[in-house]
Amino acid sequence: MKKKKAILITLTVVLAVVLIGVITVYALFKHYYGMMNHETLSETPEIQGSIPEDETEEGTDSPEEEVKDLEDQLKENLAAGSQELEYDHDVYNVLLFGTDSRDDNAKGRSDSMILVSINRKENRITMTSLMRDIYVSIPGVGNNRLNASYAFGGPSLLLQTIEENLGVHIDRYVQVNFFAFMDVIDVLGGIDLDISADEITIMNRYIEELNRITGKDRDVEKLDTSDAGTRHLTGKQALAYCRIRYLKGGEYERTRRQRDVLGIVFQKAKSCSLSELNDLLNALLPDLTTNIPEGEMISLVLESSKLLKYDLESDRIPVEGTYKDMRIDKRAVIGIDFPANRQALQDIMYGTR
Repeated sequence: MKKKKAILITLTVVLAVVLIGVITVYALFKHYYGMMNHETLSETPEIQGSIPEDETEEGTDSPEEEVKDLEDQLKENLAAGSQELEYDHDVYNVLLFGTDSRDDNAKGRSDSMILVSINRKENRITMTSLMRDIYVSIPGVGNNRLNASYAFGGPSLLLQTIEENLGVHIDRYVQVNFFAFMDVIDVLGGIDLDISADEITIMNRYIEELNRITGKDRDVEKLDTSDAGTRHLTGKQALAYCRIRYLKGGEYERTRRQRDVLGIVFQKAKSCSLSELNDLLNALLPDLTTNIPEGEMISLVLESSKLLKYDLESDRIPVEGTYKDMRIDKRAVIGIDFPANRQALQDIMYGTR
């Protein structure tokens, strides 16, 4: 009898400890989840009648026949893409994007867009940059650069535009602002990057702008061109590096820089201590807006130790040999071969390469 009683007491204590642990972990999760901004996407985006004028460039527009050919291809692409979107329940797609607005209350254009695909069949995570200047058909608006879709209709219209033009399903989105990006890198202690003198010259312009926005002295954290080579960069300097576009390779190299930096951040975050991870989450989460519901987030957290072991790959749309730099209405745009890039993106995301 005493033995049975002892076993019962032991089981009760173990159960109590487990329950306390579960409650504590869930309370901790609720704390962090509650730090993020949450938004439910509307099936019918509210479209703005107008948005701030985009930057224009001097020069001659592309020949009318080239523009017409591109716009005809857009119509054909949407007609061909009216079938069901490419989908695989073992692949979870999240659009990560930042905006170019310096005002928290204003919708800027989506300055950078990276489609993060978690492929559980192949144990890999792929980051695919979507070039912001791709000339697309924006539902309810007309033809414009891809990055204008967010300014016209927020995340709902941005996701709808990508899905309809590129033919892939996007499960969720995460929006982050520039300052959270800087804070995360600073919490991680900075990152090492190989930078050229030309890159430093452009970086310093962005550093000056960030100093002005944050009320810092103009030259704080600027670099000297003699610093070219492998350098340890702060969050502000790394952000300036990611924004470089006025060098050889332009927007194409800019997206490559962004993916490189995100890859480094991902690798550093994997080795964070619990204390460092807490600091990282406190810096990042308040500046995130997402539509990932609580249940899905719990599932991602529970499998995080496995996800951190996945191979990390990066790519870009449009792929090489499938696009042409053009100028329409004095704006630089990218005219792409839609069938080729739809197929390429599906291959990248779903592992049919």
